[in-house]
Amino acid sequence: MTRPEHHETAYSAAQRYAKGELTRDELVNELVSRPYVSGSRTEGVHDDLLPSVTGSFDDVLAAYDDGLIDDEIYEAVYEMLEGRL
Repeated sequence: MTRPEHHETAYSAAQRYAKGELTRDELVNELVSRPYVSGSRTEGVHDDLLPSVTGSFDDVLAAYDDGLIDDEIYEAVYEMLEGRL
């Protein structure tokens, strides 16, 4: 199975979901199927001080922080990607 091409960021996909342009299932599929670059997260308490990396899972976290996606979507995507991030 080939992966779909992604011409937008995870954040912009979340914006489209918030506008009603994507269904919940379409958004989750989009967020799970995309390739993510390495982010700037560590295991430390100062993660918030690190710069956000576009194209990484930071985009999903930003969408969550900005209220574009809810807890359920964030947790579902995170769990499905666990081990890939």
